[in-house]
Amino acid sequence: MDQLSEHIIEVINDRKEEICISIVELSRRTGIKEIPLGNALRGERKLSAAELVRICWYMDINMSGLYLPEMKEAFKRETGAPIHKPKDGMTL
Repeated sequence: MDQLSEHIIEVINDRKEEICISIVELSRRTGIKEIPLGNALRGERKLSAAELVRICWYMDINMSGLYLPEMKEAFKRETGAPIHKPKDGMTL
């Protein structure tokens, strides 16, 4: 599994522990089947984009928090702008 995928799983699992939610409950609330969700959170399969969005929405994970630190720095170097939270609440 690539470094970005590992980081995303780590962020999700950390948040899962922080809010004390089980895979069963997360599955129920996101509509993602329990076994595929468990496999994804153990790094045995990748999440689809739709699954990732549903998980982040339900768990209140800011999408910019999924970027690796070096990705944020590269973006800042290349564009001159940090990844930030615009006034309308949407995260880039």
